[in-house]
Amino acid sequence: MSPSTVFLLVLIVAVFFSVVLIVLMVKAFDMLATMRGNCKNSFVPLHVQLVKRRKMIESLIEDSKDYLIANGKQALLETLKRACNATANAEARANNSQSSGNIARRLGPMEDAMVYALCRLVESLQSIDDPEASVWAERLQQALVDTDPLIEEASKGFNSSLEDFNKARAAFPFVLVAGLLGFKRAEPIVFKRVCR
Repeated sequence: MSPSTVFLLVLIVAVFFSVVLIVLMVKAFDMLATMRGNCKNSFVPLHVQLVKRRKMIESLIEDSKDYLIANGKQALLETLKRACNATANAEARANNSQSSGNIARRLGPMEDAMVYALCRLVESLQSIDDPEASVWAERLQQALVDTDPLIEEASKGFNSSLEDFNKARAAFPFVLVAGLLGFKRAEPIVFKRVCR
C-alpha cells in the first residue's frame, strides 16, 4: 500500500468516527433536553398545588386578621404573612427557572418556613380558651390537611422525572455531553414535615 492510500484510509476512518461522534452528541443533547423539558412539565402540577395552598392560607389569615390582632397574635400573623410573601417569590422564581435543580434549592425551604409559621400560629390559637380560637385553629390546620396529599403526589411525580433525568445524565453517552452542555444534576424537592 502506498503512503497516499494509507493516508486516505486513515482520513476516511477519522471522518467516519467524527461523524458518528457528532451524531451521537447531537442525539444525546436532544434526549437530555427533552428529559429536562419533562422535568419542567412535571413541575407544573406541583406548582399549581403549592400556589393553591399558599393562596388558601393567605385567604384564611386575611379573614382571621381582626381576631388574631385582637388576641395579641399580631407578631405570629406578621411572621406568617412574611413567610407567605417569601414563598410566593420562591414559587415564581422556581416556575420561571430553566434549571430543575434550582427549583428544590429555592422552593423547599420557603415552603417549609411558611408551614412552620402556620403551625406556630395554630398552636398559639389552640392555647386560647375560646371557642372562636379553636374554630380558626381548625380552619388553618385544615388548609394543610386538605392540600398535603395533593402536594405529596405532585412532588413524587416531579422527583420521579428528576431521577430519570439524573440517571440518563450519568449514563453513556449522555455523560460525555452533559457537563459540556450545561446539563447539571437536579436535586429532588423534599418538604420537611415540620409540624403536621
